[in-house]
Amino acid sequence: MGHSAKTHSELYHRWISRQYHQRAFEVMASKSERLQAPRILGHEKVVKSFD
Repeated sequence: MGHSAKTHSELYHRWISRQYHQRAFEVMASKSERLQAPRILGHEKVVKSFD
């Protein structure tokens, strides 16, 4: 990459619209094989699904 994350964001992310970012997030979040948050042993929390 050759530059800092801040420089990367300033240079490249300004060219990507909010709609594009939102769509990319929605696609990633909808994948059933995505990584899940780790479970804490002895703690059960019910989380509402977005399906």
